[in-house]
Amino acid sequence: MNRSRLGNHFDFEERRRKNLKEIFFEVLDHYTFYYLSRHSKRNLRRGFPQLCTPAFDYIGNVIEYHGIYEVESLDFLFHCFSQWADIFSSSTVIDVGANFGNHALYFSNIFSDVIAYEPNPRTYDILRLNVKLATNGNIKIHNLAISKDEGKISFHLPDLCNLGSFEIYKGTNDDY
Repeated sequence: MNRSRLGNHFDFEERRRKNLKEIFFEVLDHYTFYYLSRHSKRNLRRGFPQLCTPAFDYIGNVIEYHGIYEVESLDFLFHCFSQWADIFSSSTVIDVGANFGNHALYFSNIFSDVIAYEPNPRTYDILRLNVKLATNGNIKIHNLAISKDEGKISFHLPDLCNLGSFEIYKGTNDDY
């Protein structure tokens, strides 16, 4: 057999494999998008708020899929304290490290007022948008960190796939 013909045969097989792989991923992408779209509609029907989150963020991905972050924990917590529901409805709750507002929005349906603190300027901007989109109007937000000490801090965002995690500098940039 001619070597060049054999080479062409392998090139054809290689191209066919690549095409099948591309087709597989196109179909996978299509059904993944379809599945997530159905989840989004289901979550809206369940009464979860629409939240803006950055693409590729861990908490944002959980919200996209489940409708709300840590919903089982929040539901369980308020089930355990349901005997005080009448007290909650006339009380203020403080959300320290509010991130995109997932918990603040959940709390806004239970408490009369929510005060949310988020020190990260990027995340705070998203929180502000989510609170603006919320219908209750009982959430007040602050772009501040909460500490026992007064002063200014610097922080470093180590993981762009989780904007809720950051490290506070204790001294110079080399000293965490």
